[in-house]
Amino acid sequence: MEGENSVYYKDFNLIGNVLLKASVTESMFTSWFLANRDYEEARLLTYGQFVSKFVYVKKQRCRKPGKRGFTHASFQEACFAMGFLQDDKEFIAAIKEVYDWGFGIFL
Repeated sequence: MEGENSVYYKDFNLIGNVLLKASVTESMFTSWFLANRDYEEARLLTYGQFVSKFVYVKKQRCRKPGKRGFTHASFQEACFAMGFLQDDKEFIAAIKEVYDWGFGIFL
């Protein structure tokens, strides 16, 4: 509800200063409402779909359409593309190598 966002602050902060911060008056969630106002295509998306098509610009505290281009179908594919994951080829080759000289129980 409007004006009922959770606010985190330290006990020594003056409440007047806390309530004036942009992080209190604007959030990633409230930026969704503003993007729905500004972008007609955003109105056709659920929030789950919206976050995959619009990016949050932290400095401006707003949502903008993401760049069109190459995307990955799954989180795993994106991790492979970024180099966070490696494939299993090395491990498969090692298993095939020891297959010829060892019994399963010893492997």
